[in-house]
Amino acid sequence: MGYHRDIQAQAFRFGENLLEIQVEDNYFLTGLSKLGTPISLLGGRCGGEMVKYYIAAYCRPHALPTRDGKINIKDVTQLPLRTILFIFARLAGNSTLHVASISYMQYGI
Repeated sequence: MGYHRDIQAQAFRFGENLLEIQVEDNYFLTGLSKLGTPISLLGGRCGGEMVKYYIAAYCRPHALPTRDGKINIKDVTQLPLRTILFIFARLAGNSTLHVASISYMQYGI
């Protein structure tokens, strides 16, 4: 049985079942504490070397960063990490849900 993201419903669809992701689910999936320092999904400039490292370690062979130095989520080989990156993009309110910043990768890993 396959799955796909249902952007209109802001959920994942597994066959006939709909899984809605809430903010609380982010903490459960990532193991982050809600009591600690708030996470920032806005990120900053870490340089291209860090992006290259993440692509080499977690993406399919020959994957390339986007023009603005982000990682294409579809290139991530581990389905759980790919799902977490998409959730981060949704929670951050990104209009480009198909890419992950360095911050997303750091928190996702």
